[in-house]
Amino acid sequence: MTDSLELHYIECPKFQEVDFNIDDPLHRRLRFLEQDVTPEQLQELMKVDEMIREAEDRLNQLAGDEVTRRIDLQRIESLRRNRG
Repeated sequence: MTDSLELHYIECPKFQEVDFNIDDPLHRRLRFLEQDVTPEQLQELMKVDEMIREAEDRLNQLAGDEVTRRIDLQRIESLRRNRG
């Protein structure tokens, strides 16, 4: 570690215990990372937070790229084989 590196840990289960505040950037970004975010919630997050909109756009581009999808599927299959 160096003096210029700072690590912060977020206990996600504890985050789910607090009321969501769309004005808090941390709350918005953690909501974006949740697997069960609804399309309506995602639209609201993208309206409020430019970084989330850019991340979602990039994820959509990657999902539409056949080479990236094939690499991802190969990685998932490799992880499954090596687990067992």
